[in-house]
Amino acid sequence: EDYCIDYTTGYFYSWSITQGQEFATITSDPTLHCITVEFTNATYVQQIVTLHVDVSPPCCPSYGYKEIDVFIQPNVEIIEYSPDIVLCEGHDTVLFVTSTMPYPDATYQWMYNGNAVEGSEMHEGETTSTYTIHDAGVLNTGTYEVIVSGACNVETATINVSLDESPVVT
Repeated sequence: EDYCIDYTTGYFYSWSITQGQEFATITSDPTLHCITVEFTNATYVQQIVTLHVDVSPPCCPSYGYKEIDVFIQPNVEIIEYSPDIVLCEGHDTVLFVTSTMPYPDATYQWMYNGNAVEGSEMHEGETTSTYTIHDAGVLNTGTYEVIVSGACNVETATINVSLDESPVVT
């Protein structure tokens, strides 16, 4: 990312990072009016990096300064999710996803056979990290997908669900 301040001919610039040195590095000449910063080591929470630039005209050292706060929004990653599952007819089951970013920093949307799941008595959790299927039956079989959205990216996981129909006793 590039950061700049207004340029004045003959002035001297000196950039530094005063907060968040563990997350950012200046990768260009810090004596110019524009710098390039590389962000690394982002965790699952928002982090702040403060860029400081001293500005001095040729006649006067330490004339003034400016600070720029940069808010780092890390990417969400899916760590684990439910494996493909065979449901037992009439039973409840819970599908889950675990991400590097907790709610509300990450949002969730469960999909069923390509359509957004809507609330009903047959299931719950369509916008949370867990999704419960109540009283499983043939109408619950298919492909479930969970979409996990962070501030900067989206990750998805797919779970195939089939039904082990209860045996008929004659």
